[in-house]
Amino acid sequence: IQWKFRDEVRPRFGVMRAREFLMKDAYSFHENDTCLNQTYDIMFNAYKKIFENIGFEYKVVVADNGQIGGSESHEFHVIAENGEDELIFSDDFEDGTLEQYAVNDQLIEVVFYKIFVHWVLIGIPLAFVAFLFILSLNISIQISSIALLCLIISNLIFINFFSLGNALSLKKGSILGLLITIPFLIPVLIVLGKMTTSALLGLSLVGHLSLLVGVMILVASFIPFVISFILRTHLE
Repeated sequence: IQWKFRDEVRPRFGVMRAREFLMKDAYSFHENDTCLNQTYDIMFNAYKKIFENIGFEYKVVVADNGQIGGSESHEFHVIAENGEDELIFSDDFEDGTLEQYAVNDQLIEVVFYKIFVHWVLIGIPLAFVAFLFILSLNISIQISSIALLCLIISNLIFINFFSLGNALSLKKGSILGLLITIPFLIPVLIVLGKMTTSALLGLSLVGHLSLLVGVMILVASFIPFVISFILRTHLE
């Protein structure tokens, strides 16, 4: 157990992602894979007991092995309001609920439902918060209302891609989903930027808004089926 210094690209949340931190390293040597797996299980259960004794609400997530390699890796995520990750499919995947949905041919309905619920509970409220902020800048109610509509539409697009990343990350860690989904969001951000510029210049937004609606319809109709296919692949 020793202090380490890591110059993170984006240190956040203070001690939750600190440049200097206290870390426990553990190394072991084994004659074969069987012995290695036994020791891994001992360490895994030890961490579970530590989190349970402290009283943390946590989730064990299958993680990427990274540069060190290996055949298995897990992360212990403490549930917190200011955390970075949103668990959409992980709980159902771990407890076998997704498998039950797949057997009953209800997986695509569940995907649509979860995306819709996250949009209603997270996406739309965030859009209204941004709308109130825009109003505070003394921007006209007409432009602010159009901005609210754009934010509601774009948040549905973002949540679809976020859900796709979450599905991709079930067995490969959160980085993979992030790397794959972010490039798809860049064009949406560019359109939103152009709409903002046009609104400030008093130009028509019909073309940009139509494009955004078209993207929303395409994404909301196609991405859930992709997610359903990925989840089925994880279950096989």
